[in-house]
Amino acid sequence: MTYLPTTPVPAFRKDIQLSMVIHNGEQQICAHDTFGYASEEIYLSLQAYSLIQLFDNCTSVQGLSHKIFGEHTTQENIDFLCNFIGSIDEYGYLESDSFEQRRRNIEEEYAKATVRESVCAGGAYPSSEQELRQYLDMLMAECDVMPGNASGIIVPHIDYRVGGSSYPPAFKAIEQSNADVYIIFATSHYWWGDFFILTEKDFRTPLGIVKTDTAIVKKILEYYPHYLTNNDMPHKPEHSIELELPFLQYIRGNSPFTIVPILVTSFHRFMNNKETIEESAEINDFIYAVRRAVEESGKKAVYISSGDLSHIGRKFGDNYDAISKLSEAEKADKELLQALAACDGNTFFRLIADVRDTWKICGCSPDYMLLQTLQPTRGEIMHYAQWDERERASAVTFGSLAFYH
Repeated sequence: MTYLPTTPVPAFRKDIQLSMVIHNGEQQICAHDTFGYASEEIYLSLQAYSLIQLFDNCTSVQGLSHKIFGEHTTQENIDFLCNFIGSIDEYGYLESDSFEQRRRNIEEEYAKATVRESVCAGGAYPSSEQELRQYLDMLMAECDVMPGNASGIIVPHIDYRVGGSSYPPAFKAIEQSNADVYIIFATSHYWWGDFFILTEKDFRTPLGIVKTDTAIVKKILEYYPHYLTNNDMPHKPEHSIELELPFLQYIRGNSPFTIVPILVTSFHRFMNNKETIEESAEINDFIYAVRRAVEESGKKAVYISSGDLSHIGRKFGDNYDAISKLSEAEKADKELLQALAACDGNTFFRLIADVRDTWKICGCSPDYMLLQTLQPTRGEIMHYAQWDERERASAVTFGSLAFYH
């Protein structure tokens, strides 16, 4: 879009994730569109970031120039602002008409697709099949856990490059389970509203296409008596399901299998003590719908929860550097891991709710759903680690567990 002096300046999108980073040796603001509408991340100087705070959908470019430069504003200042605003809009970061058209086009195209394409290949893991297989070979070879037949696992969804060692112990624990279908509960990071978001799309990774069990998905929707959105757009940018799939493809080799991909949104509604999660019909009815659909399918199912533990530091909105809280976070994490290993979903949830999710446990809802749906009798902690991202003064903690009957 071409911006003229009289054009109102669209506001900067409120759903953009902003974080302070060191880029090219300078402190800058990284703008990241978690929804995937923008063409790429952009980096803003602190001066540019201050400037976009003035974008308000009302003030014209010329008016904005007068706000900034006062009576000394020049045509050169106005021309600069027109070009700057136009470039930010071209990337897809402003609440403009052109962005709305971009968003509609992307959503319409995704709605027609039958396959959900990878968003992590070339980033969190290698994009070529050969390199990915070699990388998984290395990670699995470094793990001394013997192959097992667990009926469920909890695994992180962290970048393989910083947390890859946490995946193999869990996936080796289900390597001999010979499941027909894997029921995956995974954190929904970017969409809220309905508690559960399903999709009938298949998933592509560099190792091939993972088929979704559409029959089970349809049955879950049939048996669930509450409203659920049929908009599966939240799956498009979400990494939490995708990061489990290369490991599933690896341990299954040429053996066919399907998945039931379920994004689970926030359970914070149940942390205010006015409504308990144990008594929620929306949660309990979904648990029943999944169990019934799986049982009636006659297929052997293994359950997977994709969720991390604590998220602390500047990148996650805290007013402190993560390193100052890592030991405290680890102590809280270990309590949660013990509750999970004891197969006690209600205690796990209450530990998080009692501190109002201070540690921002993104695995809260999928982990709870796995325990309540699978109802295992024994759990085993397989791995625990922390990723201390010093350059962003932030950290993520994560672990893996296996569950048995």
